[in-house]
Amino acid sequence: MDHGWWIELDKTYRERIEQRKGLRRQYGHLVMDGLPGSEFACRELMEMVVQFLCARYPHYFSCDGTTLHNNILGTTQNITTSRPLDVLFDHVSEDFAIMIRDSQTGEYFFRAGIICASMGWTLGDKLGLGLDQIHEPVPDYQERMGYFAKMPTDKPIQRGAWSIEVGKTLLLPKDHPEILKKPRQDPNLSLEDCYLRVDWQTLRRLPLSGAVVFNFKAHFTPVVEFRDEPGIPRLLLKIFKDSKRSLLEYKKTWPVEHVVVPHLEQWAEEQDNGGLVDRESEVSTLEDSLYFPGWEAKWRRQQGFEHPGVQGTRSKRQYRAVILNGAAGDNGDRDFHEEGGCNGVCRAADMDGLEASRKSDVIWDKEQYPIEPLDGFDVTASEPPRFRPFKPKYHLTMGIETLDPNDLVLFDKTYPDRLSLRQSLLDQYPKEIVGIRDPLDGRTQLAVRELYSFLFGLYLPSRYPTIFETYYDRQSSTTKVRNIVTQKTFPAIIEKGELLHTGLANVAENVDEDFFILLPHDKSNPTGGYYRLEAYSACFPSGFKPQEKLGKSLAGIHGPVPGYKEKLQKSMDRFFSRLEAGKCVKRVNWSITVDEELYSNFDKSTPAMEGKLENLALEDLDLNKTFLRCERQTLHRLPTSGAIIFAFHTYLYPIEEIKAEGSGELLALAIDGLERGSVPEMFKYKNGEKWANAVREFLRK
Repeated sequence: MDHGWWIELDKTYRERIEQRKGLRRQYGHLVMDGLPGSEFACRELMEMVVQFLCARYPHYFSCDGTTLHNNILGTTQNITTSRPLDVLFDHVSEDFAIMIRDSQTGEYFFRAGIICASMGWTLGDKLGLGLDQIHEPVPDYQERMGYFAKMPTDKPIQRGAWSIEVGKTLLLPKDHPEILKKPRQDPNLSLEDCYLRVDWQTLRRLPLSGAVVFNFKAHFTPVVEFRDEPGIPRLLLKIFKDSKRSLLEYKKTWPVEHVVVPHLEQWAEEQDNGGLVDRESEVSTLEDSLYFPGWEAKWRRQQGFEHPGVQGTRSKRQYRAVILNGAAGDNGDRDFHEEGGCNGVCRAADMDGLEASRKSDVIWDKEQYPIEPLDGFDVTASEPPRFRPFKPKYHLTMGIETLDPNDLVLFDKTYPDRLSLRQSLLDQYPKEIVGIRDPLDGRTQLAVRELYSFLFGLYLPSRYPTIFETYYDRQSSTTKVRNIVTQKTFPAIIEKGELLHTGLANVAENVDEDFFILLPHDKSNPTGGYYRLEAYSACFPSGFKPQEKLGKSLAGIHGPVPGYKEKLQKSMDRFFSRLEAGKCVKRVNWSITVDEELYSNFDKSTPAMEGKLENLALEDLDLNKTFLRCERQTLHRLPTSGAIIFAFHTYLYPIEEIKAEGSGELLALAIDGLERGSVPEMFKYKNGEKWANAVREFLRK
């Protein structure tokens, strides 16, 4: 599927929105409803749709953080205080069905949706059912629809379901008189009342919740238009005459066949005689397009102007007229969705400048990127990893390694004590620990919410079920997370109206990791230019204050680092722009601290922070405050916002421990190597002039 055609606008938009509102007033929860446990997926879908609309149709939709502006209807809506399904219903003229995987059986069940265009059933009939139960009436469902099961999760697909209808009725419940009455052929039926109805469907998986979303819209094309569409009458005739009878009975074509088929035969003959089609050509759907020859010229005529918009625009989906779901498939086993890639036949023209298509088709999918649970993990018995990244000679390089996404965040037995320290620091220094450059910036809001949802809605409860557990809070009708170690609870996603600072504070006090959110400075060019720091949650920075780095580029952040501009700036900028969502990397750096604790960067009173320590003697070295300090740093990209997350976990190893394990001489050589490497200035940058002699003497003594 071309991502640009996920959700379309056409000239029926206003009319269809009003029609759907009338159906909701009439049928209520039978057209829109959701079951407990679907809240996260509903909100994720709503945010993706809002992002898509604003990127795809910027002249019709915009969002200034919390308020969605609809310039077609002249309305605004607060997307943080409105229910996600309400936002979708009010602004999108398409139906949505949200399928969520049952963790016990692995099967998908219909958990939430908006269904205003269904014939013979309603949302109330299907909600809560599994896929097999939903499609039970469909002939050959298991055989014909097997591509759903093998579909690659990173590739949304499209298909069309068709029928020939009398009139343009959107919804008929199973107990409607038109459904209940016995099928008959009305001798007074007029051809002008017959329409080809195509329910154009897309299927995609949401990257964070793992839910599968069907969305579809009913398109009506007057059958009389087929007279001028080359090849379409012949193709429809083949379907009527050669299809399995069970398929036609399911589609209930018999009541219109007595009117439609004779006209199709007449038009097919006219097209043969008039040279519109090659009489000897095979009757089948076009290989290179699902449109008929000349569809684009007709589409342009009916548009009324060159560029797609709402006024006068007919949907391209109407000219996928005879995918007809089984049209060519009924003469064999041809599958238009081979291997889920659609084999080129579902492509539509792209729209320049569309951003949403690059940001919504990737990762953090529970099946494509499974998070393996550490069942039985005992955080109180887990030793911290022992990093010894020092080398005899220091060279300034990126030094990155590929990282398994399962290992993005590590936990060990220091976790309870470190959380207590983090909470204390957050109470004392809230403005220093959590920072946001512009809380009203829409991209930053999306990135913060996405990071938060990934951590608490997916990764942590999945990877560490003995530390974090999710549960449905009926009182607030939301999914929440419980930290089993601290017994604190908090939302699995940032709640309606919740401040971003509160969300980042939740991160700071529950995850022993510091997070920095970087976004492209130019939102129209996410793969070019430079990245800058937009928000952070950090308790243990070393040698700098994060709030002073907000708004700065990578080069600005690393300005004090010797050799960065000459040796790393270009490669770092290039790496950031090319880092793909789904790829995680790590590196480990090291330094020596002689009077600093994890949090001392907030306090300028220590001698080291004031720069007063000069060439310490061994007898002046306080071994209780002297540590090898290592940062395990990770980088990954969020799939929806495109933000890059730089995170690190700080480890302190007592210098006495390094010597006792026999690594004293190796560390002493590494200290010597700071001055002998590719950037000798690194020795001074790491304050080696103050502590190097005393530490080396201790290590070699």
